[in-house]
Amino acid sequence: MNDKDLGLPRPKKYEGEQFTVEDYKTEEYAEARTLEEAIAIRGAKAFLRDVTPDDFLDDSPLGVKKIGIADLWSESTWEEGETERDVDLERSAASLKEGDLLEVRPCSEDISEWGYRFHLADGSTVPYEPYHDYDDQLFQKALENLNGGEWLACRVREVSCFGEDGIEDDPEFCWRVYSCKVTVCRGGSTRA
Repeated sequence: MNDKDLGLPRPKKYEGEQFTVEDYKTEEYAEARTLEEAIAIRGAKAFLRDVTPDDFLDDSPLGVKKIGIADLWSESTWEEGETERDVDLERSAASLKEGDLLEVRPCSEDISEWGYRFHLADGSTVPYEPYHDYDDQLFQKALENLNGGEWLACRVREVSCFGEDGIEDDPEFCWRVYSCKVTVCRGGSTRA
């Protein structure tokens, strides 16, 4: 069954950044003393590339502060004819729309290797994780710095789907990646 028959978006070809951990050894990150510093440099560069003038508008409700932007992702892979496609996961990932609010809730690393998960207002989880190491760094630091009564949330900016049915090395391998760009906010006792 194809994406349209399943009620899923048609994937676009991914033409974004190709980055590996080896890239941290290049001249671009030579001034970093630690891997954490190199990740922060890469995150700052990504912020400058992705930030828009609207990100600087003071349009948040009282008690809510924008603290950054991040990319989240959810992936689904399968072998044509051998492994079942996880359509429910893909539908959940594709269900997000611009403007949706995701709560970032700490959890045990037994539940999520990241130590946090993303939830809709009704409490249901969405199958997203931080996309880049610098996105995780932003969430980890923000969660560590929350004071009593404060919370962390993300406002969805955009959702995209990338993927292919068959790749050069393995014509039976199929993949989808749902990318969710968000504005990260920190708030007090009043929810956004």
